Formats: sequence, C-alpha cells, structure tokens
Amino acid sequence: MGMAACQARFLGITARKSACEYRSTEIAQRKAQVSEQLADISKDYANAMNATKLLWDNEHCDCMYGLTYNILMKPSAVNDYNPFFISTSKGALILSGPYAFAAQYAGISKTGGNNSEAGFKKFMNALRQDPDLATSSEGMKTLDMKSDEIISENALKDVLKVKYNERAGIGGKPLEKEGIEICDIGTLCTSDALSKKLFVGTQVYNDDGTPKQKDGKDVYEADHLLDVLNTEKSGNIVTEANSNLYTVIKGSTATISDLEDISVSDLLHNDIYVYSTYPKTSTNAEGKNKTNAQRLYEDIVEPVLNKIALTFGYDYDSSHKLREGTGLWVDDASKSALRKAYMMTKGKLKSSASNPYGKSSDSDRDRTDLNNNIENNFSKEGKNAPYDNAKKYIGIGQNKNGDESCISLSNIMDTFLTYFAQCISEDPNCPYMVGKSVETSTFVADDPGYSYIINSSPVKYTQAEKLADFYHQLYNNICLHGWRTDDSILDEQSLEAALKDGRYTLNSLNNDGMFYQTPYTQTGYMKEITDNDAIARAEAEFAQKKAELSSMEDRLDVNLKQVDAEIAELNAEYEAVKNLISKNVEKTFQMYSN
Repeated sequence: MGMAACQARFLGITARKSACEYRSTEIAQRKAQVSEQLADISKDYANAMNATKLLWDNEHCDCMYGLTYNILMKPSAVNDYNPFFISTSKGALILSGPYAFAAQYAGISKTGGNNSEAGFKKFMNALRQDPDLATSSEGMKTLDMKSDEIISENALKDVLKVKYNERAGIGGKPLEKEGIEICDIGTLCTSDALSKKLFVGTQVYNDDGTPKQKDGKDVYEADHLLDVLNTEKSGNIVTEANSNLYTVIKGSTATISDLEDISVSDLLHNDIYVYSTYPKTSTNAEGKNKTNAQRLYEDIVEPVLNKIALTFGYDYDSSHKLREGTGLWVDDASKSALRKAYMMTKGKLKSSASNPYGKSSDSDRDRTDLNNNIENNFSKEGKNAPYDNAKKYIGIGQNKNGDESCISLSNIMDTFLTYFAQCISEDPNCPYMVGKSVETSTFVADDPGYSYIINSSPVKYTQAEKLADFYHQLYNNICLHGWRTDDSILDEQSLEAALKDGRYTLNSLNNDGMFYQTPYTQTGYMKEITDNDAIARAEAEFAQKKAELSSMEDRLDVNLKQVDAEIAELNAEYEAVKNLISKNVEKTFQMYSN
C-alpha cells in the first residue's frame, strides 16, 4: 500500500475511532441518567408507601367522607352545622369564587370590615345570586367574580327571617346543634320520640321552641283519630254513627283494643290492623259518596300515615306546627328523603283505596260477625279475605262484596321506613324495596344492622336557626379576619396538600364562641389514614417506569458493547495501519540514504 493510501486510511480510522469513543461517552451519560431516574422513582415509591389521605369523620354519622371544601363550608349534619374555615397563617379566610364574590358584593375588603345586618343580607343574597342584583346600580355585572348557587331560595328566605346575631362565631355563645346519633332499629324504637304514644295528638310548642305545658304536663292538639275508632276500653266518646264500624286487631288474634296506648315501636314489633265494616257505599262528612275502602283510607290510613310522618320529623302539612330537626330529620338530605318517602307511601296507599286488593277475588267468605267468634275468624289463615289481603299486600284489602276492608298499620310503617332508606341512599342498587306484596318486599326494618341517624338534641333548633347560625358565623369571621380567594382548594388533592404542607390552616369553633387555627389532626373531625389507593397507584406507576427504564438500560448496554467491540477493532486496525506507515517511512529513508 502506498504512502498516500496508508495516510488516508489512517485518517479515516482515526475519525471513526473518535466517533465511536464519542458514542461510547454519550451512551455512558445516558446510562447515568437512567440510573438517576431509577433512583428517583425508587425514592418516590418509598415516599408513596407512606402516603396518607384526610377523611372527615363525624362520630354521629354512619360513614367517613373524603375531605372537600363543601364539607367544610356548606351547612349539614356532617359538620354539625358549623363552618370550618381554611385560612392563611395570618388568619385571612380562603374563599372559593362564590364566597369571595359574596364578600366583595357585601363590601368586605380583603383586610376585613364591620359586620352589620344589612351587610349580612347583601352577603346572603349574593350567595343566592339574586337575579335582581344583576340589574341594580351596584349589581353583579360590575364585579369581577361570578357566583354559583350556594343556598336555595327557600333556605335563604328562612335564614333571613332569623334575627341576625352579630356575635355568632366571634365570641357569642355557641348553639348546641350537633344532637344527632346513630342507632339500630332496637334503639330507634326505644328513643324518646318513637316510644311515645302515637295517637295522643300533636305536641304543641312555645315560640321559643320549648314544649308547651299545662299543670306540669305537655300539651297536645286533639286527635280526631280516636273519635272514629271503636275504642271501648279507652272511654273516649264514640258517636252512634261510627260505633262498631272500626275494629283494631293486634296480632293474628282479634281483640278489640284501643289505639291510645300504641306507639311507633308497637307498629314495628307487632302486627296491628284496623278492620272496617262500613256499608259498601256511604256518605262522608263532606256529603260525598265513598266506598268502604275509601272511607277506611280517609278515616284511618291517611291520618295514621300523617302521624308516622310527624313522628319521624316530616311536616306533611305546612299549616301544621312542627319543630324541625326531629326524628330522622337531621339535614336537608334527610328532609328531602322524608318528603319523598311520605309521598310515595301515600300514593301507594291511596291507589289501594281506589282499587283494593281482593276486589275481584273469587275466594271469599260470609260477612264476619265482629261481635261473635272474632278470634276464630281472624286466627285461621284464609278464613277472612279483607284481613288476609291486608296482611299479604301493601295497601287496603277487602272482600269481594266490598262491604268489608282492612289495613295493616304495621305495613304502613314498614313501607314508609323502606322508602326513606331508598331515598336517603340514592343508590340504584339499594337492597331495600317495596313491592306489591309483603313477600316481594325487602323492608329495612327487618335488617337489624341498618343504621338510622336521628336527632337527639335536648334543645330543638329549627333548620332555619341552624342554617342562620352557620352563615352568621361565616359572615362575621370574614368581616373580622378578611379574606383571600383561591379556587384551587376546590380540588381535593390541592386542599389536602395545602393543609399538610402548612400553606393553609384549618379553623374550628371553640367553646368560647371563637374560631381558632387548629392542626387538622386535632379538630376531632378529621382522620389521617393510609392512602391505599395512592399506594396502589404508586406501585403500578413504579413498576411501569422501572420496566421502561430497565428496558432502556438494557438497550444502552447492548449499544455500548457494540461500540466497544467496534472501538477494539478500530484500535487493532489503527495499530496495523500505523505500523505500516512507519515501515513505509523507514523504507523510504533507507532508500534515499543509500
């Protein structure tokens, strides 16, 4: 090989060798980066193994909730109708857009301001986003924030009717509003509200919410239901027209018993029926012709259902004086569930009054002589069509002739409670249901493990009073401490991170009526538990990233080996060409030296 060719080859090998060495260095750097990434994800994974999450846990409620801004800032039984403020280290309250808008509209600066009844009304109207505000001279369009509905129109009206408390949450005496407890069916039946007699009338209250008394005894409105029943033992006045037309049956054995001593607990523990022997068609008090079943519905079924609804806390009639927050009525959700349960139960029972079970039945028997052989007639299955149909179906049962009918008061109770359980759960797969018959129904009262949330507060505050106190505290503290806006707290993870890293602090109500910054673990409502979901996500993410990085590292190792092999070959060729060039130079010098 000539000198020029050797030199050209030598330069080419040198260039290739330099390129390979550069590639080797580059691969080594990439491997180092992969190693660092592996170390980082291993560190993140180790940290994730200690991941926790914050849960809201009110001992009076039957479950724990993920921490959200609404749980802290919207009144409900979950927070005992007291707000829990998020604040900066200096005390300014952190508000989401709607609350910040309301504060701005009420004229509260970010450094605070003076509280007043007029300012509170403006604040509440802004929370409601009153349409009239948008067209006023100082309306919403002049502000840089927009409010979403926080409070319903009816709730707003109720709140504004309550006298404004300028000391609420800033030194005023706190209201004991959290009087709710969880109980099973046994405890529910023995609770004060449900163990009382059901048909002694409606309790009368004073304007301040205390029970009205006369001669040391609670006062009740008269109960007309006892006047239409054949209650011979009670000594009540019974008119000649309806005497012996209704009979109370307790258990499968017929006994003429009065309803005066019956409680809600009795309806849940015993089979109690009312049997009607009105004529097939009769004229009611309004002069309208009614069938036997329809008279039974008007005189007995609907009044009993109304009594049950009142006992559990639902005011079925707006003209009826009823203290809110009693029985199963502990918040807006339970109020709505009670209303739906009442309407659904009433609809089912009213339908059976128009079309009673057994109306077209072929199996019947002769008219029962209620004064003779009552026990014999009612104790034998299939011997009494109205009783059998009322026992079997949810509604009024009658005989084929239509001059006798019967209703199970116990079925009314079971139906009402089951509809309530369905409505309060809002779960399409709720295990409790009301079917056409008792056999096709799954009554919640038959489940001893079901938990009921009842109001057990010794002082009865209305829903309006609870809501008003909540918003009085909120408004007063915004005025006292000022505010900042941060919509990121609407995100659960952001809110939780802000509390954990100390960027924001939780404020809770103290016994002295003031709100103080409190470590979130010391509020009595919040628990920090292992976040198994986060750990599972971290494990999956770690496995995926580790697999990707390991695969990348393996490829880099293969590439590096290939480059090293190529460098080794180039080194050998480099030395060979270098030696060849040296020999050529040596021979050239020898040739010319001679």
